[in-house]
Amino acid sequence: MSIYDDIKAERKRADEEYGGPYWDDKKVAARWHALIDDRAFQARTDDENGDLVSARHRYVQVAALAVAAAESTERLLAVAVAEAEADIQKAKEAQVDGQTDSTRADSTGQQGA
Repeated sequence: MSIYDDIKAERKRADEEYGGPYWDDKKVAARWHALIDDRAFQARTDDENGDLVSARHRYVQVAALAVAAAESTERLLAVAVAEAEADIQKAKEAQVDGQTDSTRADSTGQQGA
């Protein structure tokens, strides 16, 4: 099994244990950093104590957490972009409606009909 397979397996395990994207997307950046820092510290301690098997496992956890944070950020960004695009569309529609009302006012002498 490659390191990438191990990271993917860790992501799957963590999603099953902790609830996956629904809960991931509720975490703020500081929480992701704290989780990653904790596992990185554990990896460093294991490495310094000569426990390379445990250190490797912790590094896989660090990588899986980083992937989860990046995926969550990507989903949140997609939502923000979609909301911004919807707001732009609404503004354009309001502008068109306003121009239509102005055109009516110019031709009839009254504002909107």
